[in-house]
Amino acid sequence: MPTEFETYSAELAIIRRDRRRSFLLLFVTPLAAFLTEIASGLSRTNLQWVMAVLLLAGFGGAFAYGVKFSWSRCPRCRNQFFMKGILRSNGFARKCVHCGLPLS
Repeated sequence: MPTEFETYSAELAIIRRDRRRSFLLLFVTPLAAFLTEIASGLSRTNLQWVMAVLLLAGFGGAFAYGVKFSWSRCPRCRNQFFMKGILRSNGFARKCVHCGLPLS
């Protein structure tokens, strides 16, 4: 008989994937913009539009994935996994804030 975690593993994998992508974009985007600024200084060209596109795409993607994972529902109790109400949320939680189903 499969364990409870194995029963919900596919849905939990989607939540973990979206959370990982959101945090990755959030931390990699400033680094990419910084490296673009360094490259423009070395080649003496104006790459500010490239940096603006990188920042917009990176932070926009982080926002989209962040909204998607923070509003995702727990496979067991079907409540929002990271949120209790509108103002009480914890995006770093490792288990459902309602029923305690572990994320990993």
